Amino acid sequence: GIGTDGHRIEAFIPGDIHATAIDPTVLKLAATGRQNMIDVLRPKFVVIHDLLEGASVNHHAADQPLERYKTENRGLTTIQSELQATADTLKKYYRAFSELKIVNSNHNRWLDRWLDSKDVGRIDARNLKMFFDGNLARLYAADGGDHLNVLEYLMRKYTTLALPSVEFLGLNQTFLLCNKKLEAGMHGDFGANGSRGGPKQLAKIGRKAITAHSHVTGIYDGLYVAGTSTQFDMGYNNGPSSWSHSHVIVYKNGKRAIITMFKDKWRA
Repeated sequence: GIGTDGHRIEAFIPGDIHATAIDPTVLKLAATGRQNMIDVLRPKFVVIHDLLEGASVNHHAADQPLERYKTENRGLTTIQSELQATADTLKKYYRAFSELKIVNSNHNRWLDRWLDSKDVGRIDARNLKMFFDGNLARLYAADGGDHLNVLEYLMRKYTTLALPSVEFLGLNQTFLLCNKKLEAGMHGDFGANGSRGGPKQLAKIGRKAITAHSHVTGIYDGLYVAGTSTQFDMGYNNGPSSWSHSHVIVYKNGKRAIITMFKDKWRA
């Protein structure tokens, strides 16, 4: 038969966002510039991985004064400032014709790790109210047998995020695309039975899937992995790099493609 064109895609899964470290060119090509991917492809779903960078709660920099100084200079010392900047970036991916799905990701859960801080006395005084509020909200959620999505709770309460169709996926919450053919709710950081995740392991789960997490794109049997939307120099990834600005798109019939941005372009 004769093929047709001009149809909208089912889903757009950009590489890890890390909103406060996103590459400006990637943001332009994906969401804000003329003929950007979202407006051209008109996905039914936009699936966001690692929405949060987590600079304000970076446990790796807890004992590194130089890194904390750099975070201060970026205006991200307070969690509220980072969450507001994150909300501002997320809004740029929103369209009335799409639904935003925020995948439960390891950088997003750095907030949970921060709420587990044992030395409350070391917490910046400007973050103390949010610290106690977040912990109290977790306790109330636990009373109901729930696991609080801390990023969602804090963003909805402390930022101007007010989008009508954004869902923050819960821990271990599945999100299936294309008549339940594709799993799109895994970030890629968890493996089987609580082990550390990895593409080779997750390719064996028995269902076709799309993940992110490693910043390295690839196809592993039935698993497609998105890359990153961040700047390539993140300060900790020294040496040769296999990172790429690669994004996964899903067609209505379940077929997938990886689109890699190169030299300020996403298509010919």
